[in-house]
Amino acid sequence: MDDKQNKNAEALDDFWDLGKLFPARPKITRERVSPTATTVNTGDRSSQNFEIIPERTAPTPISDEVINEYGFCSGLFSVKISRIRNTASLYGNSTFQSDIRQLWRKKCAPCRRVPYFSYMPSYRSMTRDQAMFYLYFRDRARHGEYIETEYSYILLYLFEIINIGSEIPAQTGARLMALIWRAYRDAFPALDRTAGEWLIDYCLINCVPLPLEIISGFLSGVCKTLKNPDVYLGGVSGIKSFDILAVYSSYDFRSSKRYLGNEALFDLHIPAAAMLGAAALANEPMPSDMPTLHTVSRAYTGALYIGYGVKIEVETRSLLRSKSFCETVSSLIKTCENRIRAHIGAGKLSIKRPLPPSVSTAINGYFDNVFYDDEKKKTNASQDEEYLKLYEPENTGVADISRALGIERDAWQTAIELDADILEEDEPIPLASAEHD
Repeated sequence: MDDKQNKNAEALDDFWDLGKLFPARPKITRERVSPTATTVNTGDRSSQNFEIIPERTAPTPISDEVINEYGFCSGLFSVKISRIRNTASLYGNSTFQSDIRQLWRKKCAPCRRVPYFSYMPSYRSMTRDQAMFYLYFRDRARHGEYIETEYSYILLYLFEIINIGSEIPAQTGARLMALIWRAYRDAFPALDRTAGEWLIDYCLINCVPLPLEIISGFLSGVCKTLKNPDVYLGGVSGIKSFDILAVYSSYDFRSSKRYLGNEALFDLHIPAAAMLGAAALANEPMPSDMPTLHTVSRAYTGALYIGYGVKIEVETRSLLRSKSFCETVSSLIKTCENRIRAHIGAGKLSIKRPLPPSVSTAINGYFDNVFYDDEKKKTNASQDEEYLKLYEPENTGVADISRALGIERDAWQTAIELDADILEEDEPIPLASAEHD
């Protein structure tokens, strides 16, 4: 019994011994080497035949080819557009570009929305139903109707505009990109980054102005997250709307305690007066604390761009980073609000930096004209009040009737002495005189 149990135990032990499942490894024996130094005799080198390996030098880098170089906004911006050598597309240049030219003018009848997702959308990655809906969506967008769609369809539409080249004027392409960005940015917040960067690259490469009239309404919320916000703003000459002016200010009048209940006054008059002040500010000397920034980037990062790589270098004198200019704009907006506060009888805001006289004159001229009738009424009322105060009786305490009768009697007596004919013969004698007699 004990022998059987021992055999079973040995069998169980062998079952769990994984080493026995593999063949035995050969034992490797290594020769022991002493760690002491060893002298090596190379012999006479002159008698040996060998070839000297030539020294290797780094290849000369190929410089980028400058395509265009220009400046704008009175020297605030300097732009250099270069072609990057030895760059290739990963997506098949001929295929996508030929598809663009074939389908650019294609249309489709109204059809249902078909879901579609692709990190790098293209025509070849869509099914027939997806392609039909894309053509319908694109046609509606070109006519200013922005239907419900998918983010990938929007990306493909932007890729088309970027790569279509001379098929459309560059200024038209910039407007199409700006319109699609404005229409879908609320539904797809990622467009603020992608479309915002691609639009500025497109305009710089093609030397066309940014369509600020389209994007100025939301520019204040996104431009500071972009790589070249000053180019979007365009310096002092680019301040064409209050929304752009507000980008430079750290103060928002809509956050004021007096805004609630006076929304109509604030929303109507502050932007109008501030733009007059900004026009006067544009004629003032440029601030001296504008730093110079230099940015280098590759165009259309993250987009399907056909052709050679393009490098964009921008040198900027940044008005947005000028502390004095930003404080001046904040003071300008606060000055406008202070005029409204004075009109409604509220206290004034403190102003950190005084405004140039020309700016103050422009703002005050606006409000003097707007509030002229109200101010005139208030002035006339205060003048009448001061005038009537001159005729108010002097308050000397409790009225003395006997003293008043005495004053009246003396007055009549003086009148009689000055002109004996002042009284008619049948006119009764005054009461004070009768009582005196």
